[in-house]
Parts: sequence; C-alpha cells; structure tokens
Amino acid sequence: MAGHVYPFAAAWGRRHVGVVVFGLLLSGCGGGQTWGTMTETDKNDLACNEYGFYPGSQQYDDCVKYVVSRRSQRPNFPAVD
Repeated sequence: MAGHVYPFAAAWGRRHVGVVVFGLLLSGCGGGQTWGTMTETDKNDLACNEYGFYPGSQQYDDCVKYVVSRRSQRPNFPAVD
C-alpha cells in the first residue's frame, strides 16, 4: 500500500514544481515594461497612471505638470550600457 502512495506523491510534487516554474517564466515575460523604448512623455504618463489618475482629468493634468517640472530639475546622467 505504501508503494501506491509514493508515486502519487511524487507526481503531485512534480506538478507543483511545474506550475511554479511556469508561473515564474510568465512573470518575467513583460518585466513591467512596454515594447520598445519609452519616451519622456511615456514615463510621465506612466507615473501619473500609477497614482490612479486618468487622462483627461484635472488631477491627471496637474500630475503631469508636476512630474515634468520635477524631472526637469534632475541632472541628466548618461545611460549605462
């Protein structure tokens, strides 16, 4: 009887490992980034969207103005390859 439990447990464990590995692979597919290079406008829009502001609202417009003003005050560092 113990011989029947072990193969079932081994198959059950392999299934869980497979599900976890598959989930990890899928989570790394997008990396949270859009395809292509993000422009400054894209970065500003993303910053305000993450706060829950919707394009066309007064809060969104105020947020974009604020983000643009703050980013213009930052020093520009060269990109690291």
